[in-house]
Amino acid sequence: MMKKSVKQLREVLKQEIDVYREMLEISIEKTNIIIEGQIKKLEEITEQEQKLIIKIGKLEDIRENIVFNIQKGLGISEDIDMSKIMPHLDEEDKDFIEEQKEELLKILNQLKDRNTLNGTLINDSLEYINLNIDLLTNNSFENIYGNKSKEINLKPAKRIFDSKA
Repeated sequence: MMKKSVKQLREVLKQEIDVYREMLEISIEKTNIIIEGQIKKLEEITEQEQKLIIKIGKLEDIRENIVFNIQKGLGISEDIDMSKIMPHLDEEDKDFIEEQKEELLKILNQLKDRNTLNGTLINDSLEYINLNIDLLTNNSFENIYGNKSKEINLKPAKRIFDSKA
């Protein structure tokens, strides 16, 4: 029973890493899409990311259930995590899980860096758009109303009807 659960754990860890790799690839592609300003493709890639996030959530649930089964198989009543399971595994499984952990951390750090870059690029794009909007709206109002309104305010108003009449 325990060997079967450990085998399942190994498999779900591989699947999680594969999904995170896919997320990283999408994030790299997303950078180019943001730089090129392709809004439609950005929407599509965001939908792909959301699907992968759901998939990761499901894999996390499966992994938690497997760890619970291992915990039960070991006769441990307290909640445990992966690090507390490690002493109960054979060397091959320990090595495999440790390698997967390192690979996952590497991918997550790359993903974090890429997401930070993408966030910065999006914010820069929004600031640029807002700056252009401000420049366009300020210039239009300045040209249409700004200079003339200053002239009008400085000159005495002409009356249509003479109050003496």
